[in-house]
Order: sequence, then C-alpha cells, then structure tokens
Amino acid sequence: IPNIPHKLIYGPQLIYNAANSDRKNKGTMPELINYLSTWSRHGLVIKQKDGTQGIDVFHVRNQLELETVWLDMLSRYKDFVVCPFIPIQDEWRLVMINNEMRLCYRKVRANPEKEWRHNLSRGATVDEDVPESLIREKLLPLALKTTQTLGIRYASADIVRFQPEVLSQSFGEYADNEGYAILEINCGIMMSEYVERFPDRWEHCRDIYDSIVQDFFE
Repeated sequence: IPNIPHKLIYGPQLIYNAANSDRKNKGTMPELINYLSTWSRHGLVIKQKDGTQGIDVFHVRNQLELETVWLDMLSRYKDFVVCPFIPIQDEWRLVMINNEMRLCYRKVRANPEKEWRHNLSRGATVDEDVPESLIREKLLPLALKTTQTLGIRYASADIVRFQPEVLSQSFGEYADNEGYAILEINCGIMMSEYVERFPDRWEHCRDIYDSIVQDFFE
C-alpha cells in the first residue's frame, strides 16, 4: 500500500525494556537527526501521536528547529510521531464505515504560500466536487485496501497526491506511479469543522455517527 512512512518516537521518561534497551545509550535525538538528513531534503513533520485539527504539528527544516520542537514536544507528551515532509498537490478525506465510503471531499488550502497544512481548522476549504472516476479508480480502492488490511471498521482516510516534481525524487517509492498515497488513517472520525462549513449536511453526518453507534448493539 503506497503510504508516507511514520515513526513513533518515545520520550526518555518511558521505561526501558528488552525491546528498547538500546535507547539507554542512543537516546532519541540521533534517530531524529538521521531521519532529518536522509528522509527528505524538505525536512520532517513532527506531530502528536493522537492529535487532531493540525494542533501541535510542526515542519522542521534544520537541526536547530528539530531540537526546539523535540524539547517542546517531550515537555508535554511521552511520545510523538515523525514523518518526511513531502510537497503535496492535493489531499482528500474519505470517511469509511464497514468498508463503505460515506463521505468524500478534497481539502483546499486557503493560502498555500503561508500554510502547508490541509486541516479545515487551519483555514482550508472543502471541495465536494470530487470526480466519480477519481473516487472509483483511485481514492476508494486505496482507502479500502488500507482499512481491510488493518481491519479498521470505522476510519477517516487521508489520501494525498504528491506534486509532480516529487515523483522524480526518491519520494516516488512512497506513492503509486501517479503520485497517490495514504497520508494517515485514523479510527477517530472528526466532522465538526465540516458541519460548520456545510450546515445542510448535518443530517448526513449524524446518520454516519448513528450507524456507528447502532453497529455496537448488533
């Protein structure tokens, strides 16, 4: 499954065990420095493990920024996630319930020159005019393969398309031959920002949540 790789970074306060005993000598910073120098010439993304709405998501481009964010994150969290920063052309959100797509839209950044995140809470807008052919041939098959492989029944799948020039770089290994890849897939389904933009879709979103709750009692 084409995807942007993510690594879980543990803070030094976590207990050492047989699985991570080498951390006693290595710590956490050398691993991050290695990712910064080898993963992407565009830098890294550091974010909460279970965060939402673009909160505490940082783009670091050099070691000083890396150290600043590392200290900040570990002062507030026991761990965090790191992935390569890859220039993205488009991003879509698919809400999947029991291997069925219930919602699909494209996230459009309000100001690509100043804001690299596609979160609605960061000013991105929603484009619901997603071509059926794109959904059928690319987005839904990729989301389905991911949810079925992971065994997730309720999920939000974020699918991206890399900028064309990225495919000629080493990042092509993370995407298919047209630049599509899974950015994230989460068992949490957040639609509050979406409903605020489209109040007339409130009933549809309510039905999605209702189906999840009803599923628990069947």
